[in-house]
Amino acid sequence: MAKDIKIGSFRAPYNFVPLNKDVFGDVFSIEEPISQDVPFQDGEDGVVRLEIKNLTPMLIGGTKDGNDVFSVRACDDRYFIPATSLKGMIRSVLEIMSFGKMKQYDKDFFAFRDVANRDKSLGYSEKMDDVRSGWLCAEGDTYKLYPCKYDKIAISDVKRQFRCYVQGNDAFKKADKFYENNLGYYPDVEGMKLVCTGDISGKMHEYLFSAKASDGEMVDDDVIKKFLSVYKPSKAYGKDGNSFKLRERLENGMDLPVFYHCDEKTGKVATIGISRMYRYPFAKGVEQAAKQNSCKELDMAERIFGYISKEDSLKGRVQFGHAFAKSAIGQNEIVTKPVVLGSPQATYYPLYLKQAQGNRKYVTYNSNEPEIAGRKRYTIMQNMVADEKMPHGNGNENVGSQLHMLPSNIDFEGEIIVHNLKKEELGALLAAITFYGQRELHHNIGMGKALGMGKLNVEVRLDGFKYSEMEYMNTFVQKMDAFTKAKYNKSWKDTEQITTLFALAQEHPNGMEDCYMSLDEYKHYKDGKNFTVRPNESYKIQQSPFDINAEVISKARLLAKEGNYDALNVLSKIKSEFWKSDDLQKFEALENEIRQVLDKNKTKPTVVAPTPEQPSSLSIVDFLASFRIASIAAFAGKLKKREHIEESDWSLIEEKLKLEIPNLKKGDQRNWQDFSKWKPIVDTIGETVAKKLYDSI
Repeated sequence: MAKDIKIGSFRAPYNFVPLNKDVFGDVFSIEEPISQDVPFQDGEDGVVRLEIKNLTPMLIGGTKDGNDVFSVRACDDRYFIPATSLKGMIRSVLEIMSFGKMKQYDKDFFAFRDVANRDKSLGYSEKMDDVRSGWLCAEGDTYKLYPCKYDKIAISDVKRQFRCYVQGNDAFKKADKFYENNLGYYPDVEGMKLVCTGDISGKMHEYLFSAKASDGEMVDDDVIKKFLSVYKPSKAYGKDGNSFKLRERLENGMDLPVFYHCDEKTGKVATIGISRMYRYPFAKGVEQAAKQNSCKELDMAERIFGYISKEDSLKGRVQFGHAFAKSAIGQNEIVTKPVVLGSPQATYYPLYLKQAQGNRKYVTYNSNEPEIAGRKRYTIMQNMVADEKMPHGNGNENVGSQLHMLPSNIDFEGEIIVHNLKKEELGALLAAITFYGQRELHHNIGMGKALGMGKLNVEVRLDGFKYSEMEYMNTFVQKMDAFTKAKYNKSWKDTEQITTLFALAQEHPNGMEDCYMSLDEYKHYKDGKNFTVRPNESYKIQQSPFDINAEVISKARLLAKEGNYDALNVLSKIKSEFWKSDDLQKFEALENEIRQVLDKNKTKPTVVAPTPEQPSSLSIVDFLASFRIASIAAFAGKLKKREHIEESDWSLIEEKLKLEIPNLKKGDQRNWQDFSKWKPIVDTIGETVAKKLYDSI
């Protein structure tokens, strides 16, 4: 009777930020070399202090005891978030935000085994029909393959002749068992060598290999690279800690029995495997699918964090410290749960490669020009997955883990020591930490991100720097705007990379607990029985007042951190948006948050907003909020009514122009882009200031 398989939607607990084809390489990296000893003229030193709260239970693995995994602790028993974990978390966001190079991936090749010949385009059956046998040997720095003949031998005959033979073992364990019984790795049987392969359901035979031929064929390095790459993840033959079992056997001089397939055109060895129906390598790997346009300059992440390559290296100019829990955590507070962690790897091409809805056929690593779906990001869940929804597997205790997690709402504090960063570099770092000042967006860290674990809220305080957090971030965004408008004709925040990053960092509603597909569902979709493409947009949620007014709220929060009571004036402008959405309670909570920050940081007197009829006495924020950008003449008229403009006000004026000019009619936009049309503004504020304003936008 056929198994009744329930097929749900095509889903996963992660999605992908589209890979940027063009890389933002800063010309400073060539014109002004980075030095630890000679500071930039405008370089700054200081400390970025981090205040971190985990909003869901968190586990950053420190120690293992069998299947039990415990959170990392210092020698004085204090729990902490390791500096390396924080650095990796921040760098991954910064690489996306700064349109950086994608370098953090294994240059592996994947493989397929299609015994049922479901995808005829792969040609698996034809390849396996022409499989040959031989002995693979390492000879110095090269590999040779010596052909031989092979035959089958019934497992019942093997058991009768060799009592030490144990079914259920992999090929290496079977060979080792023979060796332990003084039979050699491959015992003699009627003038041939007994070669055992791994077991599968219903297996009836092992193999007999003849002696290797006198002449061997040199195997190309690329073939060996694919062979080792395919078996590297295998528990039986691949990496186990610092050991790579397959490679070690070859390097220790052992002749390894293998099956192989030759290229039809050249006749040379094309692929190698350990079993008769082996996993056949795809033609292309991750490196070929993760292509970006060449960029010789350093990207922002390389400049800030440093890098190491075969040719050279650069020391980073930021030093992360551990973030320690501010209070003790008792053992009775630790959250313990049994769970099975795991997900498909990048070999699962329906998700990991960019697919097109109209093709009706999946792009694979054998396709002409495969492209990765992007940079993988786990979506942020409102809460950790409920116990009854946790994946517990099939009861096999060898694959399960007992997680000992830190409870929610623990406050941590850490710091980043900054040395010789330029203004835009510090802005990039702060934007990556705070998602450009959007408190409703979250990082996640540690184990179990797919289950909602490790959701973080991160805030910063600047110590020893010249400017405000907002000014640093705006300097970075100005740089990025110039780049993205030139490459994509879009402002930075409107690119698909940034909109997708922010969408995935939002809290996603309850009901995502079933986000993992079952093994049957994974197989169903990969077989193409229901060709489906999951677009990035599938995880974008309906915009709330927080989303619509993210920039205004961010500005209010940053003003509050500076102790500037204009923060409340800014916030009052968007109260109606929350009223329309029936979210006044959320607005009141936001207002209370701003007031608490002001009380903590107040350094300036409250600014009482005057009436709109007195534009000269309005705060700069209220003045700018009192009108919309239209014609150049109208804007000049507004500036004339402003008796005095502080030096610090120009950054807000620039920001207003950048936000509103792109929304004007095309003709008005062209006027703003032509400085010769700026005469009314020049007459009002002078040519020097006007030109500086023009250049900045």
